[in-house]
Amino acid sequence: VATSRGFDVAAFEVDGSSYVLWANYHHASRGGYSVGSQLLRYNAATGQFDAHQTVPSSGTRGAEYFSIAGTLFVAIANHYGTSYNCDSVIYVFNRETTQLDEHQRIRTHGATHWDFFEHGGSQFLAVSNYYNGATYNVASVIYKYNPTSTQFEEHEEIGTHACGGMKYWSMGGAKFLAVANCYNGASFLINSWILKLNPVTGKFESHQDIPTKCGYRPEHWVAGDGAHFLAFANYAGHPSSHTTGNSVV
Repeated sequence: VATSRGFDVAAFEVDGSSYVLWANYHHASRGGYSVGSQLLRYNAATGQFDAHQTVPSSGTRGAEYFSIAGTLFVAIANHYGTSYNCDSVIYVFNRETTQLDEHQRIRTHGATHWDFFEHGGSQFLAVSNYYNGATYNVASVIYKYNPTSTQFEEHEEIGTHACGGMKYWSMGGAKFLAVANCYNGASFLINSWILKLNPVTGKFESHQDIPTKCGYRPEHWVAGDGAHFLAFANYAGHPSSHTTGNSVV
């Protein structure tokens, strides 16, 4: 599949058809950062994925598929347009046309990732903001879905440092959010965090610091024996190289 500095993939199935959305970042001869992302549809006759729709996007670094009450969404994290301060877009899948239609725009700042999660009967979408053109110490934001307006509304800000991603999970009845911090303007050797939901306030609070080297894209999983694991990808290694080093589970 020909991509344009592809950063992320979202795969999903609708009404028996399989789709893959490739989040494209940049192509020098095809619109630069406005190259658009590609929605592909699986062709059972050929065993290949065929081009299905070019989805408007700008310097995209993340794509997240999710559903709410039977409505299917894809959130695209636009990192850069004409500046880092640009709109990221939530699309809704139109079952009649099998196309992604624009649903809501949210102003983001060098967005790198979306993470969808549910708790307490409500739905949330967290965007990781990286840079606003002036500082890497820019808040990332959790939005809460309003079923009446069908819009996501700001719920909580988290004071992150060049956030490379967030990941929600639950364990033993408690709710957690891993936050990957990459850079604070002075160093890549900074802590990422595990936050814990306060069930009284409905907001996330500090729980544990995790040393990382430009933390990126945390991932949680449960092994067959029930053990919980959390991994952070370290983008930077030795401070003089910023390119190689160990990641952490």
